[in-house]
Amino acid sequence: MQSNLANATEVGCAKQSARRARRMAQALASSLLFNVFFALVIVSNSLFLGMQLEWSATSLMGGQEESSFFAIHVTYAILFTVEMTIRISAVGPLEYFCGNGWAWNWLDVFVVAPAWVELALDLSAPSQAGSDGGASSNLRIVRVFKVTRLLQVVRSVRLIKFLGALRALVMSVVDTTRQLAWALLLLGLVIYSFGILFADAALDHSLRYSLGDEHALMLYFGGVYLSCQTLFRAILGGLDWEVAANALIDVGWFWVQLFHTYIAFCGFAVLNVMTGVFVNSAIKTRERDHETQLQNKQRFKELVSKIWSRMDSTGVGQITITEFEKMFEDDEMKAFFQTIEINAVDAWTLFDSLDVDGDHTVSLDEFSERCMQLHGPARSVDLYALIKQLHALEEQQQH
Repeated sequence: MQSNLANATEVGCAKQSARRARRMAQALASSLLFNVFFALVIVSNSLFLGMQLEWSATSLMGGQEESSFFAIHVTYAILFTVEMTIRISAVGPLEYFCGNGWAWNWLDVFVVAPAWVELALDLSAPSQAGSDGGASSNLRIVRVFKVTRLLQVVRSVRLIKFLGALRALVMSVVDTTRQLAWALLLLGLVIYSFGILFADAALDHSLRYSLGDEHALMLYFGGVYLSCQTLFRAILGGLDWEVAANALIDVGWFWVQLFHTYIAFCGFAVLNVMTGVFVNSAIKTRERDHETQLQNKQRFKELVSKIWSRMDSTGVGQITITEFEKMFEDDEMKAFFQTIEINAVDAWTLFDSLDVDGDHTVSLDEFSERCMQLHGPARSVDLYALIKQLHALEEQQQH
């Protein structure tokens, strides 16, 4: 009996210690200092990898530099392991590997594990220096694992969630990939259609006058591939299109003018339309971004609180129609309502819209809530609510 009680006590203490450790891990993983520190670690690791590769490309390292780089690699591997351990302890293994952000979490695993394997192979390399077969095999394995260092650089992409402007740019680029695929398909169709025309004309002219492969016409339009390559480079700046146009002079002025038409069509129509589609997609992505919406809402609340502090000069937390009417003539107040797209004809109409409970006074909560609702043009849900209220009034009058 006493033994069972002791075991139960030990189990209870162990569970309590585990819960306490998990709470500490959660507090640590969610702290700003923790996230900023490891963000700096990720950035410095990326810079260190670039510095090491640059050093290897420009100089022959001796044993001292080799050992210094090895020590730094060990330090980063330990730091990444500690970070991953704390994050797993904070949310649990199941949530870490299968929950929100699982892709980034698996990326952390694929960064940390190969780093330790690479370090182990580096340590075992001196002991196998006398064996040519073992040394060459280890060298090939080390080269494979060094490719995984690219993942350590990719980890720096995670930092975009801390930088609003950078996150907006990255999300805009990602969101335009579908439009990019269709745009490239359209551009490819245009280039292929013109490429066939120019290649056919060039080959026909070459057969008629026995031109060699070194002739300018054959270099730029001596086949469908060469013709499409020339057309692609001509509109993207990889080739001076004047040179390609001059190569068509021997074929005839019609083909030169057709080439000019192609350049004008792609430059003024196709590429500009593609740019407009990308810009429109980027704007929509920015508007849909959850973090951006939260930031805009927070800025709106701060602006409302600032204006309220000016209106409620007495500090009682409420304003009357008289006080509101005086403040309504203020230029700053007018600018504020214009900024949030609330266009009121007079102070009475606007005050009545802000007074939700009808007590002829407006509180801070009413002012904030109604300004948020009246902000911008009428939405479909607002129109639907108005129609529903009108129908309810009609039914009341009928009964």
